[in-house]
Amino acid sequence: MKARMDELVFILARMLGRQIAREEFERRLGEIDTANDNDPSGRSTASREEPDE
Repeated sequence: MKARMDELVFILARMLGRQIAREEFERRLGEIDTANDNDPSGRSTASREEPDE
Protein backbone atom coordinates (compact mmCIF):
# COMPACT_ATOMS: atom_id res chain seq x y z
CA MET A 1 0.00 0.00 0.00
CA LYS A 2 2.84 2.44 0.81
CA ALA A 3 4.48 1.78 -2.55
CA ARG A 4 1.22 2.65 -4.33
CA MET A 5 0.85 5.84 -2.29
CA ASP A 6 4.45 6.83 -3.06
CA GLU A 7 3.80 6.24 -6.76
CA LEU A 8 0.71 8.46 -6.67
CA VAL A 9 2.60 11.21 -4.84
CA PHE A 10 5.37 11.12 -7.48
CA ILE A 11 2.80 11.28 -10.29
CA LEU A 12 1.12 14.27 -8.63
CA ALA A 13 4.47 16.00 -8.10
CA ARG A 14 5.43 15.46 -11.74
CA MET A 15 2.09 16.86 -12.94
CA LEU A 16 2.44 19.87 -10.65
CA GLY A 17 6.00 20.48 -11.83
CA ARG A 18 4.90 20.40 -15.46
CA GLN A 19 2.09 22.86 -14.77
CA ILE A 20 4.47 25.24 -13.02
CA ALA A 21 6.93 24.99 -15.91
CA ARG A 22 4.14 25.63 -18.43
CA GLU A 23 2.98 28.74 -16.55
CA GLU A 24 6.56 30.00 -16.21
CA PHE A 25 7.12 29.50 -19.94
CA GLU A 26 3.95 31.41 -20.80
CA ARG A 27 4.95 34.23 -18.42
CA ARG A 28 8.42 34.55 -19.96
CA LEU A 29 7.00 34.38 -23.47
CA GLY A 30 4.62 37.20 -22.53
CA GLU A 31 7.52 39.28 -21.24
CA ILE A 32 9.42 38.77 -24.49
CA ASP A 33 6.35 39.66 -26.53
CA THR A 34 5.78 42.78 -24.43
CA ALA A 35 9.41 43.80 -24.83
CA ASN A 36 9.13 43.35 -28.59
CA ASP A 37 5.95 45.44 -28.68
CA ASN A 38 7.83 48.28 -26.99
CA ASP A 39 10.76 48.15 -29.46
CA PRO A 40 10.60 51.45 -31.41
CA SER A 41 12.99 50.26 -34.12
CA GLY A 42 10.39 48.01 -35.72
CA ARG A 43 12.74 45.04 -35.76
CA SER A 44 10.31 42.83 -33.87
CA THR A 45 7.65 42.89 -36.60
CA ALA A 46 10.15 42.75 -39.44
CA SER A 47 11.60 39.48 -38.20
CA ARG A 48 8.14 37.85 -38.14
CA GLU A 49 7.16 38.91 -41.66
CA GLU A 50 7.97 36.90 -44.74
CA PRO A 51 10.46 38.54 -47.10
CA ASP A 52 9.12 40.12 -50.28
CA GLU A 53 10.09 38.37 -53.48
